[in-house]
Amino acid sequence: MQKIKASILLFTIPVFIGLAFALLYLAPAWQNLERRAYDLFLNFKPSVKEDSSIILLDIDDPSIDAIGSYPWPRALIARGLEALSELGASYAIFDIEYLEKSPMSVDSNYLQGALKSDFHASFEEIGSNVQDVFSALNNRQIALSEAGEYGVALVEMIDDTRDELYKKTGLVAIENDSYLGKAMRLFGNSYTTLNMQKTVMSEVFQEREALGKERFFYPKTKIENVAASGTTGFLVPIPEISSMSKNAGFTNVEIDTDGVRRRLKLVEVIENKAFLQLAFSPLLRKLGEPDLLIHSKKIELIAAKYEDGIKNVSIPLDSKGMMLIRWPKKDYLDSFTHIPFHRLLDYRAGGEELVTHLRLLRANQGWSLSPGLAAIDACLYAWTEAEELRQNALDNGGPQDRADWIQASSEFWDKCNAFLGSGLYDSILALFDMARDADDAAHAPIYDSIKDDFSRLYKNVENSYNNHIKLETALKERLNNAYCIIGWTSTGTTDIGVNPFIENYVNVGTHAAVANTILQQDFLREAPLWISAILAVIFAAATPLGIKRLNINLQIISGLVVTLVLLLLFYGIFHFTGVYVAFLSPVLAVFISFLFYSLLSFILSEREKSFLRKAF
Repeated sequence: MQKIKASILLFTIPVFIGLAFALLYLAPAWQNLERRAYDLFLNFKPSVKEDSSIILLDIDDPSIDAIGSYPWPRALIARGLEALSELGASYAIFDIEYLEKSPMSVDSNYLQGALKSDFHASFEEIGSNVQDVFSALNNRQIALSEAGEYGVALVEMIDDTRDELYKKTGLVAIENDSYLGKAMRLFGNSYTTLNMQKTVMSEVFQEREALGKERFFYPKTKIENVAASGTTGFLVPIPEISSMSKNAGFTNVEIDTDGVRRRLKLVEVIENKAFLQLAFSPLLRKLGEPDLLIHSKKIELIAAKYEDGIKNVSIPLDSKGMMLIRWPKKDYLDSFTHIPFHRLLDYRAGGEELVTHLRLLRANQGWSLSPGLAAIDACLYAWTEAEELRQNALDNGGPQDRADWIQASSEFWDKCNAFLGSGLYDSILALFDMARDADDAAHAPIYDSIKDDFSRLYKNVENSYNNHIKLETALKERLNNAYCIIGWTSTGTTDIGVNPFIENYVNVGTHAAVANTILQQDFLREAPLWISAILAVIFAAATPLGIKRLNINLQIISGLVVTLVLLLLFYGIFHFTGVYVAFLSPVLAVFISFLFYSLLSFILSEREKSFLRKAF
């Protein structure tokens, strides 16, 4: 009778062990342990490939050092967008909220840089012309009776310069919000933020929400068996920006109970309309605006245009309708391609810097020795025309206006290249020497001084041009057709989170990881926990059946081997299919069942041996 009871005990206790481990999945602490186990498996899985088109434009420490403390005037961001337009980038995604209006500002860079140089060059040119007239009068090259005509021409020149400089001083004051909005429209594919809310919003945001609901949903969707979002609405940027951007996406991120970011919602359904996550919204445009079928367990992209062809792609979702992110196994700065944002501002400033040097060079008296002034005037005229077309493109926002500006800008640089390659520099230096030798020897220092000044100014033009072309070549190589994500990443940012690999990951990189997961189609899935709970009971219950005929030593060895095989099996499933089956309860249920069965078998065996010894 005791032997029968022992046998029942040997077979029923493992079942209870399995049930106990199955029930552990109801405990949040055990679920967090399982998530840590998921992270461990993810560490062993090969690294995800990083799409080269994803570029992170960082407002980082070098940018802060170069430009000044953040937040910057929004005009600077607008200038960066203009640079992206010229450099051929395809998408600009702003992980920056523009929820409040900003004041007008003074463009100190323009005030202390280009405008100051314009004043200097303009008055130097006026002074040079006045000096030429008086010198000609002194040398009797101009008759005194003709002086009046030259005087009138000088007055007209001064009047024109005054009006032109006054017009330029108006550019010192900047309407930042309007400028940024126009630059977003000019660029075309600019995407701003939405922030989903679960509480009642203020009247200001309720008014803006109507604009968001009208403009920012994705129209090519079919929604099946998806519950409406629990959000009450969303925060929309100020109208000057939200009305000008191409679209917008929400930035809300789900954080697991252990504080780690592993998953993210791609779609929020509000009033039967689909609103997309910030990275997902432009990504669908990049993929050719496929139809979107939204189910509770997956999102299907129909006829998406990938580089290797048109295909249907299924994005798996977890039980809460979220996609597991395929994170790079790297720190933020080591993952994807990064460009400091100030490099875009350096690029935009390059033209203004070159024009300043051209104007200063033009004012040099050495041009009186050569007919080459027409070449430098052609450069300056091309710049003026390009700037007028840029302003026209900002004001009107049409694709043709944008194309005309970019073409005119390109022609300006072509003319500068032609000017520098014309050989005027060497010929004018030779003319200086000839004029000095032909004149009174007492005037030689004057010629040498003007020649040195001409040489210095010309070298400034040449260096400015070469530096710009070098920067342009480097930026175009990385930014052409790029999917750009813009955010604040300097040491002052507080937007830092934890992912399965890195404890301090700048959250701007989340959008890059989301886009990359979908571009690589390297999806991860979680099997429902109830599957693991059932496996824990089945594996534990099967343990006695597998080892009941083995001796104690073989039982222990078998237990260790089976535990190891199960671990490898679960990892193999994850490695080859991307499906994570929670393994802690099944594996530990088997291991503990082995230990229990082996220990109890040993005790019962020893008791039986002891009874037989006593009986004999």
